[in-house]
Amino acid sequence: MKPFLLRFVACLFVVVSSSSHAALVARDLDGNLSNGHEGVYDDVLNITWLANANLAASNAFGVEGVFATGYMSWPTANEYILAMNSTDGGAGYLEVNTWRLPTVAPVNGATFDLTWSIDGSTDLGYHLSAPIDPIWNPNGLSPDFTGSELAYHYYNNFESLADIYQ
Repeated sequence: MKPFLLRFVACLFVVVSSSSHAALVARDLDGNLSNGHEGVYDDVLNITWLANANLAASNAFGVEGVFATGYMSWPTANEYILAMNSTDGGAGYLEVNTWRLPTVAPVNGATFDLTWSIDGSTDLGYHLSAPIDPIWNPNGLSPDFTGSELAYHYYNNFESLADIYQ
């Protein structure tokens, strides 16, 4: 009876935990459902993320400076986005020509504070966005901050912890 109970509790946990990620919805961008979804819609930020986070490793769009691993510098990333948007005669990659890099805004909403912190209270350091939680953000200094789209996605949609807690 114990193995059944453990499986039941594990299944219940999966159902409950998957419902907490309701802000993310798979999106088919190319109109072909047989090859899966190409985007993920985030209803909090009202944006669609590219599902293949390492697209540059397989498609450089003719941009020089994109390494085989997908790594590139910031200026090259800006050139890469321009190439994505102008591909296919201006229709854009997956017929979307409004791709952009994630935004980062100051935590305090005014100017960037480049003082190092580990609690999300400044713009440099760890936990740029974290829900108020005894482990993630015990001081509540950046609850659900959406000014850094990647940080919001990392901490809120993926419920990830920074390396200092792992």
